Amino acid sequence: MLTDSHVSEGTTRAQFFVVTSINGAEVDNSVKASLAASKGKGMALTPVVAKRSIAAGQPVAMKLRGMHLGAAPIQGIIGSLSGTDYTVDGEVRWTPAADGLYVVRGALDVAGSSIWIEDQRTGAKVTDVVAGPAAMKGPAPTFEVPNIRVSFACGDCEVRPDAGFRISDSYKRAAIKSGAKVSAVSTVEVVVETYHARADLARVFMAFAMKRDEIKARVKAPHGDFVVEDYYQTNYLGADSLAANIGEMIFKGLAKPHSM
Repeated sequence: MLTDSHVSEGTTRAQFFVVTSINGAEVDNSVKASLAASKGKGMALTPVVAKRSIAAGQPVAMKLRGMHLGAAPIQGIIGSLSGTDYTVDGEVRWTPAADGLYVVRGALDVAGSSIWIEDQRTGAKVTDVVAGPAAMKGPAPTFEVPNIRVSFACGDCEVRPDAGFRISDSYKRAAIKSGAKVSAVSTVEVVVETYHARADLARVFMAFAMKRDEIKARVKAPHGDFVVEDYYQTNYLGADSLAANIGEMIFKGLAKPHSM
């Protein structure tokens, strides 16, 4: 049995990692099923995880795709214009074992996305990893900054599922623009201590009657902890763009020793 997978980025968007064809024959997958399930629901995405049985004991060729998906066409247009929708395509070949349980996994990243198939029970990769090109290019790297790991320690705050992704993504985009390489070895902890995101409709129609969008995070940097924070009270900007601002601030703070 081979199952697609998805990673939620809120109620309107998700990352999908799916099979598109087996031995040259097109197959149904989670992208098609999710779009069908979301039809008529406006911006709300209803993820559906597709699975299919495959023949064991013989070589098989599969085409895979990783992509961002929103319920409404306008989301794809916005993602394309902002450069925050990533994709990766490729073909893998392997021989499934009898009674095997497999899942399509991947990573969507501005610095280069990837996709593969792994054993669902053990997490071990059973195929090669297909790597895609970087979604964004910058000058040749002249220095290195650590990767960041974002966590939330803000009590009972309601955090959007894509908040951590947006902070990390913006951090990497800022690094690429500035000619910095993000380390594959060293990682810095970023702990969000304050987080508040107004609902999109509330932000538009009751912007000044509701609490502002706000993010405050502590960065545990090698050269000493520092805090980044920002907020919005206007109705045309929200938590998504605020998270991007925080990512850029984190990069500036971590890159500061290299600019001295």
